[in-house]
Amino acid sequence: MNRSAETLIGGYAKLWPRELFDFKSTDRRLKASLDRPGVYILYRDDDPFYIGKAPASVFSRVQQHAKKHYCLWNYFSAFVVRKKKYIRDVEGILIAGIPKTSNRQEPRFPRIRLPKRVLTALRARREIEA
Repeated sequence: MNRSAETLIGGYAKLWPRELFDFKSTDRRLKASLDRPGVYILYRDDDPFYIGKAPASVFSRVQQHAKKHYCLWNYFSAFVVRKKKYIRDVEGILIAGIPKTSNRQEPRFPRIRLPKRVLTALRARREIEA
């Protein structure tokens, strides 16, 4: 059985420059590779700035950001999601894992918090060590 057919992610691009959208004609292979549903991260230098989802085409959605919010970011990463129904979950995982972004929404799954007794024990331990 083809292992790649079983994966959730059909491919990814890592830290590609925003300048790819400056060209009047974009390479067809580049566009075709990201012309599918997925999730993307916009970066300001090395720092994640925004995480978004693209139900139709990651390429088109990032291109819209390149035209509208050009000065806010300079790199992007993209993840092609094989099944549209999981795009929200993948976006939520990225938002939860990278908390310092301009995203306002929270993931749509429950957050697991440390029990109060564990937090209390950790604080007490820090006080003893200090």
